[in-house]
Amino acid sequence: SSGQARPRPISLPPPAARRGAAETGGEAVAEDGGTMPDLRGLSARQAVRALGAVGLSAAFVGDGTVARHLPAAGEAVERGATATVWLRRRAAVLDDVEAAGP
Repeated sequence: SSGQARPRPISLPPPAARRGAAETGGEAVAEDGGTMPDLRGLSARQAVRALGAVGLSAAFVGDGTVARHLPAAGEAVERGATATVWLRRRAAVLDDVEAAGP
């Protein structure tokens, strides 16, 4: 093993039949694609839902919440494409006493 995590493909259920455009979070998404949502901070499950709304599949690297993704937020995407999503576990939040140290 090379020590690098490989993307894990996630399959999504087929999108519901659409006429013209589908409503997703207030934005109309054309059948042939749409705009890549900003997934940063979402859980893997939330990211899959958001990607499914624009017709994308996901390949995940790592565990935790979304740290970054390609295509980047706001880029045009085509239905059926695969987005690569890097996940990262959040660091434990330290209280003021622990953060200051001894």
